[in-house]
Order: sequence, then structure tokens, then C-alpha cells
Amino acid sequence: MIGYQRAAKDAIGRVDSLNTLILVDFMTIPDAAGQ
Repeated sequence: MIGYQRAAKDAIGRVDSLNTLILVDFMTIPDAAGQ
């Protein structure tokens, strides 16, 4: 059970970091296009 919780926590952490990268991409692309 503990191993399952740890795996779920790792998966959530990966999704969060992926969402952060996507968010950064969306914020930097318009800036680059504007310049």
C-alpha cells in the first residue's frame, strides 16, 4: 500500500512539473513572437 501511494505521488509530481513546463512555454511564446 505504501509503495502504491509513493508511485501515485511521483506520478502527480511529474504531471505538475509537466504542466509547469507547458505553462512556461505558453507564456514565453507570445513574448518571443511580440519581439
